[in-house]
Amino acid sequence: MKAWLALLLIAFSAHAEEVAWTKLARQMGRSEAARREAVRQLSKRKELPKQLRAALNTSDKYLALEVITALGVKETLPDLERLADRDENGAIHLTLAALLDEKNLAHLEKVFHERLMKSKSNPVPVVLQVILLDTLSRMGTKLDDGLILSLFNSSNAYVREATLEYVRSQQARGRKPPGGIVYEAKKDPSERVRALGVRLEAKP
Repeated sequence: MKAWLALLLIAFSAHAEEVAWTKLARQMGRSEAARREAVRQLSKRKELPKQLRAALNTSDKYLALEVITALGVKETLPDLERLADRDENGAIHLTLAALLDEKNLAHLEKVFHERLMKSKSNPVPVVLQVILLDTLSRMGTKLDDGLILSLFNSSNAYVREATLEYVRSQQARGRKPPGGIVYEAKKDPSERVRALGVRLEAKP
């Protein structure tokens, strides 16, 4: 009977620990002070990386992503990469971007680049295309002209705009815009895209 009771207490403690991290994570959105306190407490938990990795496959996935981003839990990188191909709203890639550092930059740059390349043959959600372009732009990744023009041919104005922002970032590094993209941008239906086209043309 005592042995059974001991096992029950162990199981209850483990469950309480699991509930605790989710409860603390939910407190992060209440106020800046609550966020700081939640982060402080969560950072002390040795089992947290393991719990977060497990949570990525549950209904607590987005809660886990928030904690991973806030604490920079790099132990979750393999799991995030595994889930990246099924990322439908960009949340996984945003979390990966938040974990970038000098050690993993080259590898994650390749992950983002390959995901964007897949958009040429397999549909990629608009929000994800924008996130990929923005992240690769900040990394300074050089995309080939064919991919850039393919992205700019998107029917979605946000993707066209993100593509031109990428082209602007490359232009600031001394690279010329792909042939014809400035001309097409200046007659785009979107006012914001047209404005970017004018700015690209004005850049010496």
